[in-house]
Amino acid sequence: MHMYISVMAILRFQVVIGGGYLDWNDKRVLVTGAGGFIGSHLTEHLVELGASVRAFVRYNSRNDRGLLEMLTPQQIDRVEVVMGDLRDADAVRAAVKGVETIFHLGSLIPGRR
Repeated sequence: MHMYISVMAILRFQVVIGGGYLDWNDKRVLVTGAGGFIGSHLTEHLVELGASVRAFVRYNSRNDRGLLEMLTPQQIDRVEVVMGDLRDADAVRAAVKGVETIFHLGSLIPGRR
């Protein structure tokens, strides 16, 4: 069972589940769109909260991880970066395997491949 939580709630430290704050320590989390502005900041924040983060970023020929490149070496070392395409069902299935929580921020941008 996957839990979906408002991105704004986590960014404002307001994640309340069952009357208490959710402990992100060692929580297995997937962030799609992790190379984007909000996704990279969410990834950074989750790492700081102790989560085990898998960051799904759109594959490109430059092997560019987007704004995840702005994370410190210590932060990026704690992130499993997975390159893929949201249109590839097998890549998405592999990315969600073993995670407890998914933040789906990835989107398909018209005109981009």
